[in-house]
Amino acid sequence: MAENEKAPSAGTPLLAGVILLVVALIVAALGKGITHGSIAGAVVAVLGVIPGAFAAWIGIQNKESQANLLFGILLVLASVGLAGLLILLRFVSWFR
Repeated sequence: MAENEKAPSAGTPLLAGVILLVVALIVAALGKGITHGSIAGAVVAVLGVIPGAFAAWIGIQNKESQANLLFGILLVLASVGLAGLLILLRFVSWFR
């Protein structure tokens, strides 16, 4: 990237990732409830990794601030964590 070019903003991918996390929670709640988990909700939550990784990549490109990198990595961790929790709750629900 040339010195006079401005780094792209990661606001849109971060917003898309957060929206995917909220949709994953809604999908889980509309099923048997969040406490019973949801495989479909976990799949939607894992899709949040894609915009999170893109935002982290944008954060790496931005030499002035690493905030986009931080938020991108947090979004990736939140997406994987929510997906894992929803799958774990679903498996526990099956064996109850």
